[in-house]
Amino acid sequence: MSTVIVITNLTDSSQHALEYACSLQQDAPGRIILFHFFSFSAGFAGEGASMAVLNDVYQQEEALVKPGIEKVKERFPGFEFETRVVAGNFEDALLEEIVLSEASLVITGAEGDYDEFLSWDNQVLKLFTNLPVPVIIVPAQIRFSRVQNLAFACNYRVDDPDGPAGILRKLRELWHCRIHLVYVNKDGRPATEAEKATQQSWQDALQRFDVLFHELNGADAARAVDSFCQEQLIDLLAIRPHRHGIWDNLFGMNNTREFAHLNSVPVLALRAGRNS
Repeated sequence: MSTVIVITNLTDSSQHALEYACSLQQDAPGRIILFHFFSFSAGFAGEGASMAVLNDVYQQEEALVKPGIEKVKERFPGFEFETRVVAGNFEDALLEEIVLSEASLVITGAEGDYDEFLSWDNQVLKLFTNLPVPVIIVPAQIRFSRVQNLAFACNYRVDDPDGPAGILRKLRELWHCRIHLVYVNKDGRPATEAEKATQQSWQDALQRFDVLFHELNGADAARAVDSFCQEQLIDLLAIRPHRHGIWDNLFGMNNTREFAHLNSVPVLALRAGRNS
């Protein structure tokens, strides 16, 4: 049975992410852990509260989480729902839960536009690059649709297919979707012989699957990807974030806010490599 962790901060977008997680797995229901992190106030922490008081606080927080589960139980039978209420260091607590529960995926909601969801260049980027499992961010305004078309934005001229190709094969087997590899050629430069060889290695790695390669043109990479996702009816956009900037390696840019209008597409962040 697969385990998915859904991060909740008790907002409508978190509830939307929970419903998305259930819909995504409704053909093979598994275990969903609703993960709620909270912080003690500085004054409260400094009071040296007793264990009994701390337990009361945890129980109060857990009581706030449970209504979200009750809302989806009837609509999505067959799932096992659990709650985790934790305090302390968010990243450490989440990583520990992933290891202990053997989770295969983390899903979180986005409150507003992607450029308003914390900061892609620090907290979220750190989360993406450090976690050992993929992460899906679900915009609050999108409706779930089965993953029939999965786009993977990458520079297949230079990126090594080892790692990502294996994950894409697993996703293809899981969802039976068509995979689109998308590269934005901002300056219109033709591929070198070495780059052609790298692209061929991608084709060889994915040759048994329904994979299409797309080279988009245009100086505005964000607009090119956005138009592509709409035209091809993309249900999920996969990226491979890098520590020096999510989009920089893909499109030669690091201005993440340019991608704020991609809010009609859930984003799947595949784990970055160690040297990324």
